[in-house]
Amino acid sequence: LDDVPLAVSYRVIRDGVVLNCNNEQLRIEWTASTVSRYLDFKPFIDRHEKTVLDRVRRGDLLHGYNPHRGSIDRYRQLRERFARDAGIDPR
Repeated sequence: LDDVPLAVSYRVIRDGVVLNCNNEQLRIEWTASTVSRYLDFKPFIDRHEKTVLDRVRRGDLLHGYNPHRGSIDRYRQLRERFARDAGIDPR
């Protein structure tokens, strides 16, 4: 559980059932650390969730900045230019 997102670890603690525990002290320390980190980060999660839901309500969720917009066209243009410069057919 150390390699999963913090929200998943927290949900395991909140909703899960301990099936087996070989080291109770380690489990308590891990639980306390995870809950503390989650609660520290929770205001950011809430703000992000509110922002996304507001954009969904306004209908502009997918109209934000997309750094990859046009990437395929730029790739095709570069490939054709390089092929032309090398004297080969790019297709």
